[in-house]
Amino acid sequence: MKSVEAQLIFQSFDGGGPSFDVLLDKEIVSYGSRRVYAKSDHEEMSGAGYDVVYTFKGISEGETKMTVKERSPIAGNFDHYYLVKVDSGLNVTIEKTGEKDIDSIEDE
Repeated sequence: MKSVEAQLIFQSFDGGGPSFDVLLDKEIVSYGSRRVYAKSDHEEMSGAGYDVVYTFKGISEGETKMTVKERSPIAGNFDHYYLVKVDSGLNVTIEKTGEKDIDSIEDE
């Protein structure tokens, strides 16, 4: 039986849209990312929108905290917090536990 992977999807755009960085407390999952553009003619557009799709695959049983840092020179800056669980069958579940607006913290 194949283990269940989990996905997270974030939105961005060419020319200044946010980039994303995944930080895991423990390496219980491996992950990869890909861009999925909203329109097929995105190369001809300025500021074309796309999804950043992360796929997480279980490598060892356990749970860990994960932070996804969202940073942009012209859009908002956030830290997204998650709890990642991998069961004995290497099935992955991801639960969002919070979010912090980094820009509002720096303004205080």
